[in-house]
Amino acid sequence: MRKKISLFTILGLVVALIATLSFSGCTPETQEAVESAVESVMEDVETAAETTAAAETTAAETTMAEDMDEIDPRIVEIRAPWEDLTTVTNLDWEGPLGEKPQLYDSVYLTKGEVEKLRAGKEDGTPYTYAIAANNTAGEYSLAMNASDQSGIAEWMEYCGVEQVAFASAEFDPVKQKADVETIIALQPDIICGYATDPVTGAENFKPALDAGIDLAFISTVPDGYEYGKDFIGITTNNPTEIGNFTAAEVARIFGEDAIVGYVFYDDVYFVCNYIDDGFIDYVEATYPDMTLETQGYVAEISAADTATGMITANPDIEVFSTTYMVPAMHIQSALAQSGRDDVGIVTFGLDAPILINLIEGGQVKSVTTDSPYLVGLNHALQACYALLDKPLEQPSFLVCPTTFVTRDNVREIWPLAMGSVPFPDSVNDALEAQGL
Repeated sequence: MRKKISLFTILGLVVALIATLSFSGCTPETQEAVESAVESVMEDVETAAETTAAAETTAAETTMAEDMDEIDPRIVEIRAPWEDLTTVTNLDWEGPLGEKPQLYDSVYLTKGEVEKLRAGKEDGTPYTYAIAANNTAGEYSLAMNASDQSGIAEWMEYCGVEQVAFASAEFDPVKQKADVETIIALQPDIICGYATDPVTGAENFKPALDAGIDLAFISTVPDGYEYGKDFIGITTNNPTEIGNFTAAEVARIFGEDAIVGYVFYDDVYFVCNYIDDGFIDYVEATYPDMTLETQGYVAEISAADTATGMITANPDIEVFSTTYMVPAMHIQSALAQSGRDDVGIVTFGLDAPILINLIEGGQVKSVTTDSPYLVGLNHALQACYALLDKPLEQPSFLVCPTTFVTRDNVREIWPLAMGSVPFPDSVNDALEAQGL
């Protein structure tokens, strides 16, 4: 293959030719003709060099533009491991307002859009946000929106969007009203909220609407609020799928003809209601030989008395399941006090007590989990859409995937579900004590 001769090589040859002719004794006419020809060649060389440089600049600019249109690599990095963990995703359900759930990867920012956020607003000041949370309880909330290690906080920091306030109502709607009023005075560009309930949430966040502040929500839509008009969207887990997966785990561990006690949340709360319905509906549709006893609770601690009454009335119950880990551990305590350590528990949600019981071979036999960190990330991404005035398919109702936690994969699943929230020392100690 011939080697390509560079323009600088040609120029060198031309200079050498001039030198040779200058000392060769050729006639003045010949030398003049040669010099004229050389001058013409050099002009062509200079033109070619300019053209080449321009082409290289254009190519570099094109590559850079294409690069800026790529999905930001941080998003890809966070989401990629979930592709290997989930094989089935149930999106065949509707939200409380008839919303069609969308898988979390339908929303993203490009590298260029991240740079726009980092550059700030036209006046040179950074974009700002505030969080009006409903609670800070447990590692779940810390990973989602209630700590500097949460999905929302870490993404906003990555994009250069500054947090100007954090407030948590601790499930008190009166406090949330005061929280929102305090936040409004700081004039953030967007409030990332989690309403304590739809009714009071509508009143509590209305002053923000009146002040022209953008809103994004987790899980709960305030009554009367319209997607894409009053708020940018909802991000949540996949509660129907969580119920389905938990029911499938009960069948896998205890058999499709198991006698099951299910303690459901007996009040109106979207996520809890959908988890419970997902479990019960899946059992009824999939395991006709399974015996399912159901009874409700409201306060988390009351799940203990509910389970005690159920096991007394039907001592043949082999396994209990309930909405999530906190009432599950109250059930575990009640069963232990009743001398029924033989009854298993399968539930949803990660925290230290539930994992330690699972690791130590206690009554907890399986735990289903989503990723609160991804819920927080999706919440932040929706907020960034609003900041950039980027079009978003409405209603934007984002859900994240579900997987299972076992003794063997606790260390692997924790950072995927919880992000940067530290792995609890107590859970690590429990694993080491079991040689895991």
